[in-house]
Amino acid sequence: MEDDESEETGWTYAVVLIILTTCSNHVKHPTWFLMIDVGLAIRQAALRLLHDKAIRMSSDVLNSSSDAGKIINVATTDLDMIEFIFLLNSLWFAPLFFVIVIIAIYLVAGYAGIIGILVISLLVPL
Repeated sequence: MEDDESEETGWTYAVVLIILTTCSNHVKHPTWFLMIDVGLAIRQAALRLLHDKAIRMSSDVLNSSSDAGKIINVATTDLDMIEFIFLLNSLWFAPLFFVIVIIAIYLVAGYAGIIGILVISLLVPL
């Protein structure tokens, strides 16, 4: 009888894990899409402002420093980093997640879990 309960418990855990993973993906993917969309909109707006400024510059200014093509090229290269603005969300979430995981490992494995985390963090290159 105990084997049947163990198998039923295992199937229950498996189904719950699949359902929670599916729900997590349905929440995460639209959020990532929205953050990428906002980053691209910011990049596009900044590039448009720079392009408009380069067009309005007088020919004397363009000849004395550099041409508008070089300015646009450098700006485009720098503005590519703005697309990754969605990663700023990890600045507040990652430490919180780290603390939650450490607490969970401590509750499950005790001091051995904390020692394991310390060993792993010593092996991670800086």
